Amino acid sequence: MSLTTGKGHPFSAGSYLVPSQNTTRAASSFVFNIMGPFVGLLWGHLKYIVCNWKTGKTHVEISTSFRDPIDSSFFLDQERFALIRGRRNPVEIEIYKFITHEDSPQNTACTAIYHLPINGLYRMRGVYCRSDPSPMIGTMGPNAAYS
Repeated sequence: MSLTTGKGHPFSAGSYLVPSQNTTRAASSFVFNIMGPFVGLLWGHLKYIVCNWKTGKTHVEISTSFRDPIDSSFFLDQERFALIRGRRNPVEIEIYKFITHEDSPQNTACTAIYHLPINGLYRMRGVYCRSDPSPMIGTMGPNAAYS
């Protein structure tokens, strides 16, 4: 959607409807991350969805529980993203990579899990991360404009 005209982006496949099966208050918050054609949506810390806004295709749909929520998410580049699991002991950063093979039954693979150091004096309630500014898409000159 254009912020100036309110019309749909000319490269967009159209609107994307998030399937709603849970109407609890905890599932009513949304956090968006955008990296090129990908939109990451963290929905109430219980579901993470990545879709391509140009094609409308969903590439990732990861569900979890209240006991093991996803605290945060961010893109590393157009091929990888990270999920933060702040309630695990130790806190984990999961790194995922998109799988582009047509014969693969899944769209992503967890390629690494990093543990944050533990300090026995404090208990973490959550960890929130951002990639800000967003990683650069390819090689862009100083006059490049985002589409």
